[in-house]
Amino acid sequence: ISYDSACRIGGLLGCTVDNLVLTEDGGYFNDVREKGGKVVPIPFTVQTGEHIKKYLEWREKNEVDTEFIIASYNYTDKEWQRMSRTGIGNRVRKIGDILNLEGFRNHSIRKTRLNQIADHDILLAQAMGNHEDVSTTQKSYTKQKDANDVMKKINELGL
Repeated sequence: ISYDSACRIGGLLGCTVDNLVLTEDGGYFNDVREKGGKVVPIPFTVQTGEHIKKYLEWREKNEVDTEFIIASYNYTDKEWQRMSRTGIGNRVRKIGDILNLEGFRNHSIRKTRLNQIADHDILLAQAMGNHEDVSTTQKSYTKQKDANDVMKKINELGL
């Protein structure tokens, strides 16, 4: 979900069973409150939609009784709860450690995804990132092109 949507941790925390919409193109979590109180959709691909369906089946079979998609079991309280920002951050960092990626964070996923999209369409990357101004996307979420990359893109355009 994080990779598909390039959402922030706050967006992940707002994904619930109740705001899940599955479509033939994948789907989205509707009306998720993100940074600054902005309400946005959190989209995902067909492949992620299939994983979510399997996850929902697993949740039902295992009697997971929380509306939150990103949840963990609290053994002290003996109940399922929404995972915390710290919990998500720790898990993502652990993935980075396993893959030997120093400094890997949830925001690394966001930046990578938005950079990939911006390589094709900066305005689409702006929309995905929920940025008010395209300059935010350009300055903070795109890798600067070197001269060879710039000329390659110009040649591809046939100019």
